[in-house]
Amino acid sequence: MWLGRWQFQSPMSIDRTKVTAARERYGLLLTALGPVVPQIIGSAFNMWSNATVIQPLLVSPSLKQRFSDTIVVYNTVVYPVGVLLWLRQIFSFRGLFHRRCAASAIDSASLARARRRLIHLPWFAAAICGVARFLCIPVFIGALLQVQNPLDPRLLWHLPISFCVSGFIAVTHSFFLVELASHWGLFPVFFRGERADLTPASSRFRCAAAESCGPFPRLSVRSLRSCY
Repeated sequence: MWLGRWQFQSPMSIDRTKVTAARERYGLLLTALGPVVPQIIGSAFNMWSNATVIQPLLVSPSLKQRFSDTIVVYNTVVYPVGVLLWLRQIFSFRGLFHRRCAASAIDSASLARARRRLIHLPWFAAAICGVARFLCIPVFIGALLQVQNPLDPRLLWHLPISFCVSGFIAVTHSFFLVELASHWGLFPVFFRGERADLTPASSRFRCAAAESCGPFPRLSVRSLRSCY
């Protein structure tokens, strides 16, 4: 019985006043930086895979040059677009966030829309990461096919596998870290005075995720409930 009570009570709920200033100062920043580490890890895996697996399969100088050119173009076009979309979504919370921190009056419709977007923020991060990562497969294969057709069958296997593995690393960990950061820094501000398990939009979404995804989402729901 004591253990059950402890699981639903976090340090944040025991002494919330000590973290209020940190949350108001770093809540948006930490949420914005949530996808950074997963992207670095995914890119590190890609670089290792390119050096050890993909490069030996690029048997001609023209293929190697096209592969290098595609990396440069893709990194300077696609990823900056994803970063801009993500920052735009984060900055859309800034005005309401500071007004909530200052206890200013906010119309219920605007607050409800912000809460819905906040609940789905990890999915938005995962969608951006997924598109940016998995779009590499057709782009890179298409670019190489313009130089040599047909390609080595091993290249057609290893290149998509490399992008898929790095994509899964980036997408799943970005989702997880954005969810953790937003639960710590944003949810207590936007849902102040509300019980998360009684919020209509969040209850259906979180409970369904908890039932379908195993024990870790349940821990996330418990941590969320303990913030109020």
